[in-house]
Amino acid sequence: YVRSLDPSASEPVMVVVPEPQDPRPLRQVRRSRVILGIKAAFLTQPGVVVASVPFRPDLETEADRLRAPGRFAIIVLVSAVHRATLQAIEYARSLNPAELKAVAIMTEPADAPRIVAEWEQWDIPIPLEVVDSPYRSLIPPLLAQIKEMGPNADDAVAVVVPEFVVSRWWQQLLHNQTALLIKATLLFQPNVIVIDVPYPLPGPGRDPHRDGANVF
Repeated sequence: YVRSLDPSASEPVMVVVPEPQDPRPLRQVRRSRVILGIKAAFLTQPGVVVASVPFRPDLETEADRLRAPGRFAIIVLVSAVHRATLQAIEYARSLNPAELKAVAIMTEPADAPRIVAEWEQWDIPIPLEVVDSPYRSLIPPLLAQIKEMGPNADDAVAVVVPEFVVSRWWQQLLHNQTALLIKATLLFQPNVIVIDVPYPLPGPGRDPHRDGANVF
């Protein structure tokens, strides 16, 4: 069905996947296996964006699940300035959030001036916030940014993650390890939506660093 919609980079199709959060670990594992399989299948399809929306069926009433968020903000994660990042930003802008910013979490502070210079060179029309991570971990600074963007209980924050589309499963592990960690962590954060924006891995004869080998 999704292929019949003819998804492409310029006209992507978003697949929204509800993700129940179960306090019972075994049931969570069983549910997650099915959902992960669905999301992995879509991630390999060019032009398909996957949004994971968590909910707690044991705590939320039906009225709560159907209520729209009071405010919707988006964070675009940036590891480098390249085509994958630009594509993710354009998609985030198309959703018309109340607030949108890019966040670069620096586990290597020496990289910060280069990213800032490239951001200004490309004249990207959204603000970039550079955050130092003294312990070389992306998660605590990212959670702090999410809390800042959605301070109220009915706010929703989407985290946009540029992610490679690869042809082999072992390439997925090689290029998207950090993205997998981020998504696994955010799954249990209330009112946090994770949006995977795929980018095809460059083919033979092209420069992967130019096109985005440093994507999460």
